[in-house]
Amino acid sequence: MKLQTKEKIEKWLYEYGIEKYIINDNLTIDVNGDVDLSDKDLIEILVNIQ
Repeated sequence: MKLQTKEKIEKWLYEYGIEKYIINDNLTIDVNGDVDLSDKDLIEILVNIQ
């Protein structure tokens, strides 16, 4: 289940230490830099990162 609001996406990004991003109107995320989630034991990524 993907996150459906900008507020929920912002909370998720904060929890995983992702900074320097823009949340687009279609709720995809543009990140300026690298995103390393390899040590987070995620089964599913709940956002669309571009």
